Amino acid sequence: MKRKVAVIGAGPIGSLAAFICSDYFEVDLFDASFEKKDQSKDGRLVALGKAQFDWIKNLGINLNIKSSIDAVHVRDKLSSNTVTLSENPPQGYMIEYAEIADSVHKAFGEKSINKIEKKLDKDGILGLEQSLEYESIIVASGASYDADPIWASNAKEIALLFRIEHENLHYNTAIENFFGKEAIATLPYDNPHVSSCVWIIPIENEMDALNLEDDEFADALYQRFPHLGKFKVVSEVISHVLNRKIIWPPYEGKKLIIGDAAHKIHPIAGQGLNLGLRDLIELEKHVKKSGRLGISLSDFYDDYKVNRIWDLARMFALTEGSLKLFNYPLGFLRSIGMCALDNSSILKKILEKKASGF
Repeated sequence: MKRKVAVIGAGPIGSLAAFICSDYFEVDLFDASFEKKDQSKDGRLVALGKAQFDWIKNLGINLNIKSSIDAVHVRDKLSSNTVTLSENPPQGYMIEYAEIADSVHKAFGEKSINKIEKKLDKDGILGLEQSLEYESIIVASGASYDADPIWASNAKEIALLFRIEHENLHYNTAIENFFGKEAIATLPYDNPHVSSCVWIIPIENEMDALNLEDDEFADALYQRFPHLGKFKVVSEVISHVLNRKIIWPPYEGKKLIIGDAAHKIHPIAGQGLNLGLRDLIELEKHVKKSGRLGISLSDFYDDYKVNRIWDLARMFALTEGSLKLFNYPLGFLRSIGMCALDNSSILKKILEKKASGF
């Protein structure tokens, strides 16, 4: 009989965790509901770095690409500077979020994965008696996981998610535009005149934005973001509160915490899902060692922690440092920072590698 592992959460990260564990373990995959989450209202896309996309493809899982990302433009309205990251395109691919877990589930096939529909407690954890059945418990229940972080930032911003149809072509380019305490990012869709859009605003302005009429909303957006020409919003506007946290160390006893359950970063760099996928790439190495050697997976948690800390630290330094830079009130100092970045081949290569997932 195979050893047993429990995976909590059947989203993209949890489903992939179940997939890679199932070669060596019998896996019970827990989720409150396995029905496909309908994200068609906002057409939410996520950017997968090339390295993460290739890793999923090598697992034998096919994802439907909405668009490649051939370049990234970072603009600062207050300093009138633009930094372009475009080395070795594509830097990544746009995937519809709702399809990722569904594609993984379709690839389960005859693997030793038991889907168990069960609403767990507020911590997303099995009861003590049931948890004794498992050698390891992998928690991938997203940002809803409730545990004490070593660092957290109270919600000061919200993200408005929607899809736009625009006048100019997007040329498979992602654009991030910063101005004061707001930011707008667009991600290219398969239609060259359609992009997925994220508008980040202070949380106290949420209702003002959501109460605007359609034409007023589009006009307010255009005044801040004219780069794609005139446009209209072609989906419902969905709002999400932006919380950030780090739970460290990412394990307790036989329980390992991964993905958004362990670390929630600001979406300024669009790397939240990629960070979780890099958790899985590291986890896969230890799953294979545990399976081959017959040693408990939890015996490798220390190695997992050591190998993940630097990537996590660099990504938090990048996102939190960028927030400090773009929230700085003096435009000329922001201009100096942007010019320094644009003229530094070393820094740009670092950012390009991070965007690609390396």
